[in-house]
Amino acid sequence: MWDLVFLFAVFLLLAVIFEFVRANMKKLLEANPRMRAARIGLEAATAEHQELIDQLRQVQARHKSVEEMIDLAKSRIAKLNETIAEIEPDKPVVVREIGKALRSNTIFEAAVTNRYLRFKNRPAVVGKMNPIWERKVEVVIWAQNRVEAKRAIEREFPADLGFELELGRAFSEVPPS
Repeated sequence: MWDLVFLFAVFLLLAVIFEFVRANMKKLLEANPRMRAARIGLEAATAEHQELIDQLRQVQARHKSVEEMIDLAKSRIAKLNETIAEIEPDKPVVVREIGKALRSNTIFEAAVTNRYLRFKNRPAVVGKMNPIWERKVEVVIWAQNRVEAKRAIEREFPADLGFELELGRAFSEVPPS
């Protein structure tokens, strides 16, 4: 039992000595101007460091936001590119009408392109032509019969100017709607 009392007394003595040394060290540190300046500088540096960390977190949040916007834009561009790729390149973009839309007339369809616009060595006359003729242009002809429709389309798009007519399956009679 005396062993326990002795150990407790030693522990109390060590605690008092530790507290005495700590208090004296604090006084010594406060008394030394260099140590006080170092402590104040350390506190200031710690505050500045914390401010820089906060600024870094804000920049990282903005960077993440910008990255999300870039990813969204990239996905939209990819969707648009897919849509563009799905569009059939031979599908007519423009529809031209020839003739009068009378109830007694029949509708005929054809597609027209210009062969000169598809080549690099174009005749001088082609420089004045609209580049829309590089693609197929759908033509709707209102006429009494096929002969009249063919004359109308050949009159409107002469072969001498490089127009090519696709009259095969597209030149079939279509019932008026």
